[in-house]
Amino acid sequence: MHKMGRHMKTVINRKGGGSETIHDNPFDFDDQRYYVKDAMLMPGDTMTTTCTYSGPATFGPSTSQEMCYFFSIAYPAGSLNNSSGALLHGANTCLN
Repeated sequence: MHKMGRHMKTVINRKGGGSETIHDNPFDFDDQRYYVKDAMLMPGDTMTTTCTYSGPATFGPSTSQEMCYFFSIAYPAGSLNNSSGALLHGANTCLN
């Protein structure tokens, strides 16, 4: 998010039902942070990220535009392609 971003929430939606919130914090462009949260992503799970803005926003990469991305690192390499699941390390690198 950029200047109009106000809040970000990311949830793991479990294949068998239920959910796990892995990030739910206010956002301030001038106070960006790195949040570390480990979580296990299993086959069939999905992730949903919701961003809230102070008003209507135009999507794009420049600072005068907005975006809504949740970045994560999966371990070990290739783990998202197998049936064992993946450890999401430092799950929220969305600077906030």
